[in-house]
Amino acid sequence: MESELILRSAIVHLCDEELQEPVIGQSLQTDDLALGYFEKHTKKILGDTNLRLGKAKGENLVLKKYMEERDLIAFSTFYAKKAHKLYADQGIRGGDLVFFDGTVDGAEIVGMIKLDYKKGYIHQIEYEEGGIATRIHLHQSILPSPSQKISDGIVFYLEAGIASLISSQAMISGEKDTVIDKIFDLEMEASLSEKVQTIEDAVSEVIAYYYDEDIRKNNEVEKCISEIIGESGGIDMDEIVERGFHDKPEAQKAFKEKMEASGIQKNVVVNKKVERKYTKKRVIVADNGIEIHVPMERVNQEEFIEFQTTEDGRIQILLKNIEKLEGK
Repeated sequence: MESELILRSAIVHLCDEELQEPVIGQSLQTDDLALGYFEKHTKKILGDTNLRLGKAKGENLVLKKYMEERDLIAFSTFYAKKAHKLYADQGIRGGDLVFFDGTVDGAEIVGMIKLDYKKGYIHQIEYEEGGIATRIHLHQSILPSPSQKISDGIVFYLEAGIASLISSQAMISGEKDTVIDKIFDLEMEASLSEKVQTIEDAVSEVIAYYYDEDIRKNNEVEKCISEIIGESGGIDMDEIVERGFHDKPEAQKAFKEKMEASGIQKNVVVNKKVERKYTKKRVIVADNGIEIHVPMERVNQEEFIEFQTTEDGRIQILLKNIEKLEGK
């Protein structure tokens, strides 16, 4: 179920890295047109699989002052100036920084999104002696449409003391790092996509070692994860151990140790995108480039698809009970 996001006000600061100083806005926007535009981008961020959870390193006094005074202009001005200095010093592409306050499911929030510029063509009406002239011009700073992806954004949940964020990466002081946590000085957890990738890597390693990369076992565990997500809305590590690797205690132990070493919690709550990935179909890719898309409910059902191993160790896939074929 999508969270209910309501923005009360917003302010925009221009933080182009080529400017010596940022252009700091002096008044809040509360009109429906602007807030609706900002809400659409913020909702996309909150639904992104790259969303991370973060918290301040120590006490964030700027955030504390905002909580006491609810002064969005002062809060945003501090971080806009800090962001602009980072962009200019490190040669990072700047943009318009939109700061906002409001609620998510009734919880008080304050946040920021970065709108990247791009060049685009616009029409313009001009009045000349001969009458009206319509001309095409190249605009240097077109803002992204509501459907475009935002690379940097953060939402602070004031009461919980945590932040949800997505962040681009850049070379900062000679090392590749994420931009948002440098601006807001955060400690961050892994994103959902990173957690899912860690689980998938662990499953692949365990199957490679204990099951000789058996595609049937891989399918079995993938289907198991699909069922767990359908039942609980998340990926439960204990359930993978018990149901996915039930036949080999040593494989169970290895998977548990890998998850503990990665710091992943017992249950990883997933979003709709990850749920669709696991519950819709299983994609099998052969080393000769052939891909087979198998509906998840048909995985490991030998009356429809059978894996055979030849004497020389090669794999044959037999598709069965087909009445009609068509190209797509």
